Amino acid sequence: MNPTNSAVCIPVNTTVAYAHEYEDIRDFSGSEPDLSDFNISSLFDKTSPDDDDQYVTLAQDMGINLATSDLSEVQQRELLILIGKNRDVFATDLSELGETNLYHHNIDTGSAPPQRQRFYRTTPKIKDEIEKQVNDMLQNGIIEPSISEWQSPVVLVKKKDGSYRFAVDYRKLNSVTRPMHFPLPLLEDVFDAVGESEAQIFSVLDLFSGFWQVPMDPDSKHKAAFVTHHGVYQWKKLPFGLMNAPASFQLVMAEVLRGLNWKHALVYVDDILILSKNFQDHLDHLQDVFHRLRTANMRLKPSKCDFAAQKVTYLGHVITKDGVQADPSKTEAISQFPCPRDVSTLRGFLGLCNYYRRFVHGFAKIAAPLNNLLKKDVPFTWSKQCEDAFESLKHALTTPPILAYPSMSKPFIVSTDASGSAIGYILGQRDSCNRERVIAYGGRSLNKMEKKWSISERECLALIEAIQSFRPYLANNKFTVLTDHIALKWLHKISHATNGRLARWSIALQGYDFTIEHKAGKLHQNADALSRRSYDSQQIPSKAEGMCIEQTKTSHLDQDTTVEYHIEYASNPSVPSVGAVSEKPDIDPVAVKSFQRECSDFSYLVKYLETGELPEDQKVAKKVVVEAEQYVCLDGTLYHLFYRRAKNLSQADRVIKQLAVPKVLRPDVLLSYHDSIAGGGHQGFDRTYHSIRLKYYWPRMYSDIYDYVKSCDACQRAKRHFHGHPAPLHPMPVEDAFKRWHMDILGPLTTSSDGHKYVLLVTDSFTRWPEAFPLKSQEATVIAQVLYKENFLSLWCTTYPYLRSWKKFHVKVNSSIVNCSDNKELQSLVHANRLKPYHDPRDRKVPTVPHPTLSSETKTLPGTSPTGASQETQHIREQSSWKDVDRILQARKYNGAMYYKVKWADKTPSSWVLSGDLSSNLIREYHITRTLQGRKRKRPLKRHKFFI
Repeated sequence: MNPTNSAVCIPVNTTVAYAHEYEDIRDFSGSEPDLSDFNISSLFDKTSPDDDDQYVTLAQDMGINLATSDLSEVQQRELLILIGKNRDVFATDLSELGETNLYHHNIDTGSAPPQRQRFYRTTPKIKDEIEKQVNDMLQNGIIEPSISEWQSPVVLVKKKDGSYRFAVDYRKLNSVTRPMHFPLPLLEDVFDAVGESEAQIFSVLDLFSGFWQVPMDPDSKHKAAFVTHHGVYQWKKLPFGLMNAPASFQLVMAEVLRGLNWKHALVYVDDILILSKNFQDHLDHLQDVFHRLRTANMRLKPSKCDFAAQKVTYLGHVITKDGVQADPSKTEAISQFPCPRDVSTLRGFLGLCNYYRRFVHGFAKIAAPLNNLLKKDVPFTWSKQCEDAFESLKHALTTPPILAYPSMSKPFIVSTDASGSAIGYILGQRDSCNRERVIAYGGRSLNKMEKKWSISERECLALIEAIQSFRPYLANNKFTVLTDHIALKWLHKISHATNGRLARWSIALQGYDFTIEHKAGKLHQNADALSRRSYDSQQIPSKAEGMCIEQTKTSHLDQDTTVEYHIEYASNPSVPSVGAVSEKPDIDPVAVKSFQRECSDFSYLVKYLETGELPEDQKVAKKVVVEAEQYVCLDGTLYHLFYRRAKNLSQADRVIKQLAVPKVLRPDVLLSYHDSIAGGGHQGFDRTYHSIRLKYYWPRMYSDIYDYVKSCDACQRAKRHFHGHPAPLHPMPVEDAFKRWHMDILGPLTTSSDGHKYVLLVTDSFTRWPEAFPLKSQEATVIAQVLYKENFLSLWCTTYPYLRSWKKFHVKVNSSIVNCSDNKELQSLVHANRLKPYHDPRDRKVPTVPHPTLSSETKTLPGTSPTGASQETQHIREQSSWKDVDRILQARKYNGAMYYKVKWADKTPSSWVLSGDLSSNLIREYHITRTLQGRKRKRPLKRHKFFI
């Protein structure tokens, strides 16, 4: 029989009734029975020992563990019997999953248009796993096929046991969803209720996939549809990752335990705490909760339940019969802070203490022995006074007023930081005076694999660990994340294709309401100190391949399926460390101060700014006084003040404090900013200079950086030169007479009667023999004709000319000479001038042609003007040389002009002549003879080797 007013789902193979012989037989004939004499529950109490054993077996088969309880064997048996009798409120797999009828989750997007995304590309293994899980959820009635226009992609998250958890990227849907708010109980009220109950025994219950026991609203469930390679599906149950899912679940649980909450049961989101004064009351209270869950058709997960314990962890606090205590794990990062063994570690610890020094009365007096160790020329000796001061500061950091109780009505602050070896995080809130107070500390060292991750991934890992540790406070509250890594601000918008690990972490955090703010590193010393302290190697997670996070169980509630941060993708193998940046140890600030005082550029400045003392040299003293206006000495460190000239800058932003870099550290700065991959990877001078100028300064910095970049061997070898470099000059070889001629052009002069207004001046390089030829123009063809007819043939020049002036005509002149010259060596030289710049004779020093003398003589002749020459210059001779042709041997076309190889009658070696210089009858005779003979056309001659 079902004594309730709602339907009850009975799992397969569940015992529903027992039949017993009833000896007390009464006759009610003729009278109404008195039902008050009957107690239905008494029927179930009359069970045999064999039946009790069956209930115990049922409880043990579910994995109920009472190891943490302080019960006797008889009490443990009674508790197991109770659990066995209520086997129907527990579920061990999806087939036993319940579905409440108290509430339907609605997705309110207002008038926003449908948000659509295509499915992510995955490996065949992941694709098969998605298909398998989709089929399982279809069979268990969790999802159904859909044709919705709202589509979100699927992501699989690997769990610690190697299985995959099904998740959907709802970031776009959440961005248009209206937030839902449900009031959460204050921790003060929770702890007051625990104290008023005077409880001696406690149990913590957890639901089996609690979200999947809440149905979706039929009118809005299509908005949560997801797309895979096999189609579109929509949820029938509340999925993970929706913005308002935690608030909806809190509402459901508050309704389920209405009337029991705040009496002998407390519920905070999915955390149910049952508290009782004695064991028998505890059994009754458990039965009441089981009955409520049965009525709501919701199921518990036996492996996550902790029964009849005298000490449980609830909402980050340890609850015992003696009261509520702070969880030791919250202060473990400080209480186990290792004793500093060097100046660097001590400075990090004092940086953490200085962040909260306003809460410590007499902080300067307490920390004085530690501060003395940071002074110059003081040996690092750890005395008893230092140990006492160190322990006093640790005690101050882990007790009020620094360590405060959380207030659920105020927003939380999560400060995170990561170094190359560890991560640190702090949970805090601001008090009524807007001062940041600590609620909990946390941190751990990185394993071997995590140390290889990028800085963005390590910083995000610190955020993931912080939210995991402080989940009871952050699960349904808005909070702010403070980080000194500005790239983390875009975590919500990161693409799956850009960085798979960060994208999957972003999806895992999509159920939380938080914002990420950047905080400068010098103001972020509290979390920075926790990320740089040394941790016990036992705190490092197990080294599973591809593991992102190994979850540390701090409470029974941390294992909730709605928030689990052990993330890994089979499709995302570890990336090989190509071009990895080797981290250089930080320079000790104390060493910087010492180097500044030893550097000749800054020693006088530091002494003058600290003591007002000037050097004895008057010239140097005046220079120090003038330059001191541009420097400032802060905590013994010298800084240069750089005033930016950019517009729209405030007075504070206009001034930059540049660290004065001593000489011994300048090579390290140049190496870090130019050669290092992290600093830019061999950037050019401009970028390197501007990057260094934002933080550092030293005299002649501009020229030092310029010389360093320009002399970088890697840059010279790898980078392309966009600007041509002039070829180096070489001394000209001494040639024989009439082997090399140097030329220049004089003019323009007064035009003569026959049209000449320029003079071509030619001088032999060896004998200094001059020649002068009148020109009508400076065209290349005119100059080439003169050289060909007047100079090269008459004087049998066999080498090359050099045109000293008017270099823009040089190429054209050389080309024209080739067209009209029969000197093959000259032709080869012209080609060499274009192709061999390092052996180009034009780049050599040229003797000056004596045209100034000629110019002065022409200007003094009668009838001349200072700017021209008279007609007397016509005495410059014009001559031509002619030879007799024997016959034409070959014909060839070159650059559009026809050349013929001619055999001379005077036994001169044959040469090539332009067709215009030969008789047309001779050319016609050559072609007729060749046609009649029927000779095949010979292959064109090969190019001559260039002159080098």
